[in-house]
Amino acid sequence: RRQRQMCIRDRDIIFAIDIRGHVWRLDVDKTEPLATIIDGGMIANLSSSTDNRRFYNQLDVSRSNFSLTNSDHLNISIGSGYRASPSSTETFRNNMYVIFDDYPNGNTPGTDRYNYVSTTARGSTTFGPITASDLPLTSTADPKSKEKAPHGFYRQLELGEKSLQKSITFNNTIVFTTFVPNGGGNSVCGGSLGGNRAYAIDAGSGASVLTERDETTDEPILHDGTEDAYGNLVDTDRNIVYVDRNGYIIKEYVELAGQGIASATTLLKLKDLVVCIGTECNLDEIEDAMLGDLDFNRAYRSFWREK
Repeated sequence: RRQRQMCIRDRDIIFAIDIRGHVWRLDVDKTEPLATIIDGGMIANLSSSTDNRRFYNQLDVSRSNFSLTNSDHLNISIGSGYRASPSSTETFRNNMYVIFDDYPNGNTPGTDRYNYVSTTARGSTTFGPITASDLPLTSTADPKSKEKAPHGFYRQLELGEKSLQKSITFNNTIVFTTFVPNGGGNSVCGGSLGGNRAYAIDAGSGASVLTERDETTDEPILHDGTEDAYGNLVDTDRNIVYVDRNGYIIKEYVELAGQGIASATTLLKLKDLVVCIGTECNLDEIEDAMLGDLDFNRAYRSFWREK
């Protein structure tokens, strides 16, 4: 079971997930007597009776940016993928899930404290944890804001594609990598080592925040406004494209150079903030999406220790 701990005011919140996708939350309230200092329960169940998805990664927990989302909640991000057999090709698709926890400072104790979803049927109301069916599919073409997806959302990966490393959230952007068994070309010995992709999505909607770059200048490409007969924006090959608020063409992911399973994404504080995925650093597309125009001089890493 992988766990993640957060410290908020006078309480600790511990999140954990098992391999089948059951997400648990434990609240440690230091103001309570020893007998009742810990309370907890399952807040989400991402498992499926038909698709055998597995969850090997640690949860990525972050607090939403209220100025951008108009909501104060916790984002809990986790991707699925069979790490014990990364080259397997299942008949179902793996996903990147983002769960919204609306109680960043704790919630009122009670019988249904950790049952976040209410269902009314035949005049009675029942409560239960968030399930996969409560999370709508999101995409760049049809992003889901919190108004449309009150409990979170999921992004669907390609068939065979797997999320095998923990995501990282910074500046309201979730960055995660995936492993593609048949990507990356073949080795000298004739076998495929697989390839890797890096995604950067908006934590509040799941839409991609990456942009297409000019191969010569490495600058984002501004769309010229060309449309097809149905009013869709298209590129020079007449493929439908989407643009961000500045009119730049959006891309879904970045192909990484390394083969095999990529290392976890890290954020380094050097002279500037640098995003690294394994030995690949200075990934302009990822850094522009993740860091934006932040004042790097105000960025520092925090550490806690128990006295």
